[in-house]
Formats: sequence, structure tokens, C-alpha cells
Amino acid sequence: MEKKITLSKQSSDDELKRYFKEVRKLQLSQEKFPVDFDTVWPLVFKRKADAVKALRGEMVKDIDYQILRQDTENYKSHTPGRPIERYSLSVSCLEFFIARRVNAVFEIYRKVFHRAMDTVENKLTEFQGRRLPQSFSEACIMLGEAEQKLEKQQLKVEFYDTVTPSDDDLTLEKAAKIIEKKGYGRNNLYEFLREKKIFGKNNRPSQKFIESRHFRYKMNLHKGCVSYTSYVTPKGIDYIIRRLKKSK
Repeated sequence: MEKKITLSKQSSDDELKRYFKEVRKLQLSQEKFPVDFDTVWPLVFKRKADAVKALRGEMVKDIDYQILRQDTENYKSHTPGRPIERYSLSVSCLEFFIARRVNAVFEIYRKVFHRAMDTVENKLTEFQGRRLPQSFSEACIMLGEAEQKLEKQQLKVEFYDTVTPSDDDLTLEKAAKIIEKKGYGRNNLYEFLREKKIFGKNNRPSQKFIESRHFRYKMNLHKGCVSYTSYVTPKGIDYIIRRLKKSK
């Protein structure tokens, strides 16, 4: 970003929208971790130490976030020789770890990032209304522009397909009944998944296993409170059974 914007619980809607649009630009430039952790953790947490602890416990390093270590020669407030750790987040980590924890923030995030299908339809209509190309080279240029726009929007379509539960997915309670391992109810299954680092301490699947389509989860809003329901895909059921057999 040209100018660093640090968000807080007092940030206005316009500031949030401007920040998310800048992140969106970086994402489209293929930057894997475009979000500076220091600019967003104040939206949710009171202390950075608490934010870092939660990030390490809930998210997966080098998939959801990365750590860059910098020398402290130019930082008088830090112990000489002890490197500073700077965290950068992926866009999906920004959503799941920060935006979805605050309803008002997520609503703005959603408006910026989650309008893929509407945008695709509008761009196709716009393209159909253009004049015909007058040469082969002009036709190639117009086709290339259209394909680039569609590819960018396809990223969000794939994202929804990855995280949204389908009719074939099961809750952990139903999955435990299908697995039919003696003494394994829902709570035992949650404990096993946390122990194997498949789920985080918050009982939600890690980003790695969401992206691999083993698990999905749904966000529920009730009287201003946010809760999450985890689901197991058929692929996830097979994976759990194989992991349980190995753990005997």
C-alpha cells in the first residue's frame, strides 16, 4: 500500500472500505500475504500479544500467515540483536481471523470481496454491448481483457465452493456415528482432530484442510452473536477413518 493505514475499533466505514480495496488490489497482483498484521489486529484485540497468540493457535504458518524477521539496529525501543517478527496475512486469513469476528467489519469486507458473480455478469453484459473488433490483433486484445476479468472473479467463486457446506456434508455428531469407532462420540472426535492439528483450539478446521476440501464450516448469527458449525465432507470422512486406523 502506498500509505500505511492502521485500523482500529474506531475506524470509520470509509476507512475500512478504502483499506480492503487496497488489499484487494494486492491480492489481484498475486501477492500471497498482502495484509500487514499490525494494521488489522486492533480491530479485534486489545493487546498485540493476545492477537499473536490467537493467530498462532488458530491459523497455519506459511499457509494463512508468514513471519518475517528484521534486525533491530534501527529500532531504539527493541533489544539490540534481537530480531523483530513481522506478520503478514493471506486474504482468507484476514476474513476468517479478523473480519468475521466483528459483524460491522465483515459486512464492509463482504461488499468489497464477495460480489464476484454480480461483477462477472455485469462485465459480460458490458462486453456484449461493445463494437466488434476491426482487426485480428484488436480481437485478441479484447478477448485477453475479458479472460483476465473472468479469471479474477473465478477466484471468489472457487472460494465459496470451498467453504460453503453442501447437502453431502455432515456435522461432527453425524460423522462420529458413521465412523462407528467404539467410544467415539462428537466430543472425542473433536479432541482427536485438535490433537492431530486438523482443528484449531476454537474447534474449527484449519485453513489447510478447508482448502483441501476435507472440511467446511458455516457462520451462524443469532442475536448479534457469532458461532460456527463445522462440517465434514465425504473426502474428510475417509481421511478421518484412515487417521484413526493409523493411531491405533
